[in-house]
Amino acid sequence: MRELVVIERETVLQSGRAVLHERKYHGVLREDGRFRLLAYCGKWFPLPKGAAEPSENVKHKEEKAA
Repeated sequence: MRELVVIERETVLQSGRAVLHERKYHGVLREDGRFRLLAYCGKWFPLPKGAAEPSENVKHKEEKAA
C-alpha cells in the first residue's frame, strides 16, 4: 500500500478580494488499485490587496460578466 498526499492551491476572487483556497487529500492506494480516502481538509487564506493575481479562470469569468 502507498500513501498519497495531494495539495491543491488556487487563487480566487471572493467579494472583490483575492483569497488562496487550499485543499489537501490524504489517502492510501491499495494493491488492487482502489483508493481509500483517510482525510480531507480545506482552508481559505485571505491575501493582502495586490499581493496575488487571481487565476486566469476567474479573470475569464469576470470578463464575461462585464
